[in-house]
Amino acid sequence: MKKYGVLSKNPVFDVAVGQLAGPDEIPTKQDKFKPLIGVQGIIKESDGQEVILNELYVRNPDKDVVKRFEKGLRELLKESIDERYPILLPFTLEVVIQITVQQKRFFQVDVDNLAKTVLDCLTGIVFENDSQVINLLVQKSIHPFNIPGIFVGIRRIKDDNSLFRDINIYFAEETDEKPEE
Repeated sequence: MKKYGVLSKNPVFDVAVGQLAGPDEIPTKQDKFKPLIGVQGIIKESDGQEVILNELYVRNPDKDVVKRFEKGLRELLKESIDERYPILLPFTLEVVIQITVQQKRFFQVDVDNLAKTVLDCLTGIVFENDSQVINLLVQKSIHPFNIPGIFVGIRRIKDDNSLFRDINIYFAEETDEKPEE
């Protein structure tokens, strides 16, 4: 007898999208700038002084794989939202991103660069500007079937309803003893 699984959106999220085994791994925008070797720049200050720059960089164009991923995720997002989006400033948001990568790629990509690629896709579609994201949780893992995938949940923060509200890095304890200095 066959068994089937049905995925349902977690009700804490306003928007949730995802896909497994997409056409590409989730790309990163690492190495966004490359150095110009052997080139100097000169800046003229307002007082006439010249400042010589020995380290100049030029922006690398986004690779085709990045463009293809962004297009696919943007299309998936547009299918999942309605006229209430994008969420405009001054509303704040929290975003949870779950990314699965193939085992061979796990130590090759940085979780922060994966997150940046995803946030760039959300900008203009789900929210106006990624500065609205005040809480971000990103998980990178290896899928049990060793396939790439992405799931994204977005929620508006209202009335201190954050998923992160009870997380404390430090906490204070009352004590009768004076702390050591």
